Amino acid sequence: MSPSTTAAKNRALWLSSFDKPLELVDLPIPDATSGSVVVQVLMLLILRHEAIAHWWGGGYPLWGGVEMPPRTARSQCMDYDARGQGIIKPAVGYQASQFTTMAHVVPGVPSSGGTRFPKHYAMSKWNEDHLRLEADAYELEVIGEIPSTIHGAFYRVQPDHAFPPIFAETEIPLNGDGNVSSFYIKDGHVDFKQRYVRTPKLIAEREARQALFGRYRNKYTDDPRVQSVLKGTTANTHVVFHDNKLMALKEDARPMELDPITLETLGYIDYHGTLRCPTHTAHPKADSTTGELVSYGYEAAGDAPPDICSFTVDKDGKLSDEVWFQAPWPCMIHDFWATDNWVVFPINGLKASLEQMKKGGDHFYWDENLDYQLLGVIPRRGAKPEDAKWFKTPQGCYSHTINAYEEDGKLVLDANVWTDVHFPFFPNTKGERFFTDPRKVKAPIIRYRFDPNGSTVKGPSHRTLATTRKIEDS
Repeated sequence: MSPSTTAAKNRALWLSSFDKPLELVDLPIPDATSGSVVVQVLMLLILRHEAIAHWWGGGYPLWGGVEMPPRTARSQCMDYDARGQGIIKPAVGYQASQFTTMAHVVPGVPSSGGTRFPKHYAMSKWNEDHLRLEADAYELEVIGEIPSTIHGAFYRVQPDHAFPPIFAETEIPLNGDGNVSSFYIKDGHVDFKQRYVRTPKLIAEREARQALFGRYRNKYTDDPRVQSVLKGTTANTHVVFHDNKLMALKEDARPMELDPITLETLGYIDYHGTLRCPTHTAHPKADSTTGELVSYGYEAAGDAPPDICSFTVDKDGKLSDEVWFQAPWPCMIHDFWATDNWVVFPINGLKASLEQMKKGGDHFYWDENLDYQLLGVIPRRGAKPEDAKWFKTPQGCYSHTINAYEEDGKLVLDANVWTDVHFPFFPNTKGERFFTDPRKVKAPIIRYRFDPNGSTVKGPSHRTLATTRKIEDS
């Protein structure tokens, strides 16, 4: 996998993120047609919500990361029955049947047994109010001009709580239900569609008309009706197309297949019966040279074990090069690196605790006393458990990777490495949440360079490629 291929892949990942690209909203549409043009045009298309605001009569956007209308405007756009459910009533010229929402009650609107969400950052500041929207919109209005060479579909997914959480006071944004949208682009025209992923969790909760699953990835806090019966995965992190299948991904379960045209949920994917691992990363790496998808699952042997399963999926969807091995401790391994010959796993201090889960606590906690991190390296092909090597790196917290390649027999890895925990809503060893000032936490881009066949004693050399801007006081 060449550096350029990996870089392009990561650009697509950033584009599919629902909060990072806001700074690109005002980019002009370039004249030339290139890969960068596609990225910039799509950003304009998706984030220019002013172009579609008139559908709702009150500025209701189609995207969860932009401002919502005032409560009065929103209530004018909705019609409620006695149970608090409603449909969006679009402006003249659009059929109301094109737009549907799940149960939602605006403050001040009488209801009996309706749904009300708590005023909590996980359902507001993170996603500027949960959208809970399922819609079909034919022929979007476009500001500017879309190059005629763009012909295809763009997909994205976001966490979008369908029901108020059981543990509202400590809910986290990562626990929202997966809501996938698509933009079909051809000859300068764009059609839009958005659907929730029909996970077993969502189906059960819609039947019950309430949340049934408790804390993030903690089955011991689930409603007894579903506890240890259904998996509470949300399929809310990423969408990937492989083996002619559109997959919605969440790292605590196998991928869920969606119809690429209708977005109908078709069920779990097991790669033609060859996938044994019960978990699957949301950030697999595509090799454009071989057509393979390099992937893995962590906590591969149950709740909070250190087991990792690394594997490759060929272009026809068959699994190969499966190897199971254990990390020095169980932790959140959200992303990883893959090159032509190596696979690398970042091991940080965001540790998993089965004991904590059984007590009704969080799945993860931050070990602030850990003064280092690890890079776990295995061969991409033909690896055995004993081949895993662990290279020590300075204190910090890995989250997303950026790029990886091989040069002169050395591995070169790029990633943003936080100076403290990147998810402060998880507690530390003292049980404290939000124990650090986010204005003091930075995420510089670090480049590691080392010989994967060399000694693990010294550790990789590293240097800072870029620093992040300071978060100013509001």
